Amino acid sequence: MHLEDFDENTQLKIRKEYDWMHPDDINSNFGFFAYRGVVYHLQDFMRVTDVSDPDLKGWDGYASDTVWSGTLVKLTEDCGFVVVGRYF
Repeated sequence: MHLEDFDENTQLKIRKEYDWMHPDDINSNFGFFAYRGVVYHLQDFMRVTDVSDPDLKGWDGYASDTVWSGTLVKLTEDCGFVVVGRYF
């Protein structure tokens, strides 16, 4: 999603949380998405590699919430959409 796809309040939260990004990058970046009430950016995720946990096979990235749980992402072939899941 693009920043302008979010409501004004969410845009302010994104700008505050991702203040390390240059404002122009935030405005033109399509890496943001919302899942279960939380806004993520694709840079928040670690890439799944061949040596990663075999249980993550088929996923492109993960972000741990706790030692035992986290969020998973998979990009569509055209990278136009993100499929999001959870692991426990």
